[in-house]
Amino acid sequence: MQFRNNFHLAKKRKQYLNKTWRDYIRFSARERSGINALLLIIAIQCICLLILQQWHLEMPRYFSEEISNTEKWQLLTAEDQNPGLNYHPESVKTFGNVRLVVEEPFPFNPNEIDNEAWQKLGMAESKIRTLRKYLNNGGKFRIKSDLMKVYGMEESLYNKLFPFILLPDSIESVSHIKKPEPEARIRILELNTSDSAALTHIKGIGPVFAGRIVKYRNRLGGFFQISQLKEVYGLSDTLFDVIKVQLEVDSNQIQKKININESGEQDLASHPYIGKKMAKLIINYRNQHQRFSGIEELRNIPLLNEENFRKLAPYLKTD
Repeated sequence: MQFRNNFHLAKKRKQYLNKTWRDYIRFSARERSGINALLLIIAIQCICLLILQQWHLEMPRYFSEEISNTEKWQLLTAEDQNPGLNYHPESVKTFGNVRLVVEEPFPFNPNEIDNEAWQKLGMAESKIRTLRKYLNNGGKFRIKSDLMKVYGMEESLYNKLFPFILLPDSIESVSHIKKPEPEARIRILELNTSDSAALTHIKGIGPVFAGRIVKYRNRLGGFFQISQLKEVYGLSDTLFDVIKVQLEVDSNQIQKKININESGEQDLASHPYIGKKMAKLIINYRNQHQRFSGIEELRNIPLLNEENFRKLAPYLKTD
């Protein structure tokens, strides 16, 4: 009897454990959908990883990143030695699993370009060092074929670069190059004796300015220094700087001088450096002192400062 009870008790315990286990491992419909979505994401990530690894293995190797200049040169020249290698247009060469992007040649002067430019043209580092040593020691490339004088220069590279070398083909073509003619000598005009037609030959002076210069010169009586041109109406400082090197002034050519002991108020006032107010002061002083004994006596007139006196003195006389 006791054995039977023990058997039933063990059986009930087993049934309880089985039910409890099923409760733990059984999933609802919502939980099963989540698990399926997670498995799908994992599968997609695995596929992407495989694709990226494959792309990395086939990714081209570029000059500046993964191979040395020596290896680059060997690969580039290998095509000439083995025509069976695969060549692709558009400056891309494939050698086995290595794909090289080669820059197209560009116009250059071998006397002027730097080492980086030589590398872009396909020159190996050892050849660049040789070339640089040649130039540093005073050497110079005068014609295109001089480039072949560089020790180790490959003829195939030279032929490729030949159309782009900015040098004459031969010595004869150098001699035929037209030398620039020497600059024409600047024509210098004397400002007090040149008429308006002659002044138009001055660079920067047209008929309008030529006419204004002559008109102002006549009012003054002549120029005694070049800087007086700045007083001509409309003549800018920039234009003055251009024309001043093309002109000269002979102060002995001042043709009109005013006699301050004889000239009337109107004649005095017509001069640009005097005007009506100063003319009246000069006449009043002359009336008080009978006459001017010399030009220096004008310093006694009020309002006539030292700067204005020096500008005016070359145009005055007392007898």
